[in-house]
Amino acid sequence: MSKLKQKLSNEVNDLAWDDTEDLLDMTREMHTIYVWALYNAPIHKLREWKKEFKQNRKEREQEE
Repeated sequence: MSKLKQKLSNEVNDLAWDDTEDLLDMTREMHTIYVWALYNAPIHKLREWKKEFKQNRKEREQEE
């Protein structure tokens, strides 16, 4: 895995854990798919997810 892809995967994972409620409710199979997606998604998809997670975080902060 390239350094850029690894960095993006880590960032997406960190952002996803901001909303731990969804991640804690995952089944073992869902977790396997989640991890597989983080390691196998193309860079453009990781960037998309990162943008989406940041937007979700911003919306949650505005609601508080």
